[in-house]
Amino acid sequence: MNAKILSPLFFIVLIEVSLNQRCSGNPKWMKKFKYEDNYWNPHGIGKNNAQSHLRCYFDEINKKNKEKKKKWKVWFDKHKIKIQKELNNVEVKFIKNVEIGWDNFMRETENKWLHYNDDMNKEYKCTLYPEALKWGVIRWIAWFKETGLVCLKQDFHKFMTKYGKEHQTEVKKVLQKWHNVYLNKWCNQPWKLEENYHCKKWENFGSMIDPYYNVKAYQWKCWMERTKLEHKEWVDNLRHAETNFPIWKGWKKRKYDMYKLWLKEYSKQWIANEQWKTWTEERKKHILSKSEQKKPAQKKTVQKKK
Repeated sequence: MNAKILSPLFFIVLIEVSLNQRCSGNPKWMKKFKYEDNYWNPHGIGKNNAQSHLRCYFDEINKKNKEKKKKWKVWFDKHKIKIQKELNNVEVKFIKNVEIGWDNFMRETENKWLHYNDDMNKEYKCTLYPEALKWGVIRWIAWFKETGLVCLKQDFHKFMTKYGKEHQTEVKKVLQKWHNVYLNKWCNQPWKLEENYHCKKWENFGSMIDPYYNVKAYQWKCWMERTKLEHKEWVDNLRHAETNFPIWKGWKKRKYDMYKLWLKEYSKQWIANEQWKTWTEERKKHILSKSEQKKPAQKKTVQKKK
């Protein structure tokens, strides 16, 4: 006997039977199940007017879906403006505080490189002494241009990195607050919770032998696509807001250009003053001071009374 190729319809029938068995007994949730309050009464639909009634269902789904999309757009646009406004306020306030830090950083950096730094190796992983005691003017100038300027650029990078992380922390606090608003205010609205409940129930228990299967499947599809689109639009906006900071980026660019010019002038001054001589002299004093501190204290001799 030749083997017959089973048509796809065979598998559909099997699925329908399986779903029918799983949903047999008319579960309570199916009795209460409804997507919209003004659905047509499914009883008494004949062959002639069945399609017209189903068409009304689809029209009603499209109408309600359009209204819900409009609600989302109004809510989203309103809160998008609020988020951006709060982020701008946070950014302006943050930059005012950073300006104070910047002034302190410039004073400390200028003063630090005018004097001997005993922690040079630890701070910059740069070994200088005692080899530098043998250097002449040309070698010192070469060292400062090749290594000293690199260390000064590292100072600038550390400063920007520190405040960049603080800026990210402030931004994330704001975005997390507004994400909670989205979850608690938008997603937890009664009509959305009810819609989610019924659509998820149908997704798990809906029967393909239901005469309104196509209607309910279409409504589930509209719900799923709309919900995913809302979430994607919201998350995309937060991600954009997390990286879109023209004020902060402009401030960093200006400080970078300023520091670049300052390095040129500072290098000229440092070399013209032969600042390495001050370093070497202060190093000698530092070594003498440390050696004196290490000397053991002399014990006092007690004279015996005669």
